[in-house]
Amino acid sequence: MSRNDARSLLFAAGLDPTPHRTWVLENLLAAGRAMAAPEMLEQAADRQGMNKVTLYRILDLLAAHGLLSRSAGPERAFLYCAGNGGSGGEEGTHAHFCCTRCGRTFCLTLPSAVLDAGALRAALPMQVERIGVTLEGVCDACA
Repeated sequence: MSRNDARSLLFAAGLDPTPHRTWVLENLLAAGRAMAAPEMLEQAADRQGMNKVTLYRILDLLAAHGLLSRSAGPERAFLYCAGNGGSGGEEGTHAHFCCTRCGRTFCLTLPSAVLDAGALRAALPMQVERIGVTLEGVCDACA
């Protein structure tokens, strides 16, 4: 994804595409996998003004506007990825696969046939806003 794609997504979400917001979204789009904030902060070390507080505020803002998916990863650290926030729908449900050997987390889209988000929402007495699915096992590289 290019810088312009990240800026367009920010504009579409009604957010000002500041340099730091654009950088965070651009990096997550390019990564194609879930990342923890400390990993992103390490990559941002050379960016003047990008500190831990700034990064977490941006991640929270982007997640609140549906530009990022946030899920609990190994060791209780949140993982962030560019995704649909697990909302489900025609395209499927955003999910994660966590390798129990190497610890990497991969983004997936589960087909609607695997998890019928609409039926699940209809079966529950409360209003479901987000469905989070995490699968654990051994990735191809570690197998």
